[in-house]
Amino acid sequence: MDAIKKKMQAMKIDKDAALERAALCEQQARDANLRAEKAEEEARQLQKKIQTVENELDQTQEALTLVTGKLEEKNKALQNVTQRSKGFSPLTCERSYYILHGQSECRSNAIERNKILSAFKYIAIFSITDT
Repeated sequence: MDAIKKKMQAMKIDKDAALERAALCEQQARDANLRAEKAEEEARQLQKKIQTVENELDQTQEALTLVTGKLEEKNKALQNVTQRSKGFSPLTCERSYYILHGQSECRSNAIERNKILSAFKYIAIFSITDT
């Protein structure tokens, strides 16, 4: 009879130990599941951020392409103006100005000549670049 009681106590101790191990394993499993859920949520948030950054990159690249095209057009226009203005001297511009305004004599005032030349260059550059 003592042997049976000892055997039953030993089995009860083994059962209690097994239940403790089971409870511990269940808690560890719950903790692992919580960490996995948090990691998945973080991964989803990072995916959203990546998508946003990719969209912004696409928009920026499109804007860069447009601006680069406009810059190339402006550079071509500037080259055309530069090519056209090589044949003009300050006197030619000044005479053209006075002819257009009905004046037959050119003024000898250097300040006026520089103002006129600057005005012609300004008009030539901006009239071509605005088109």
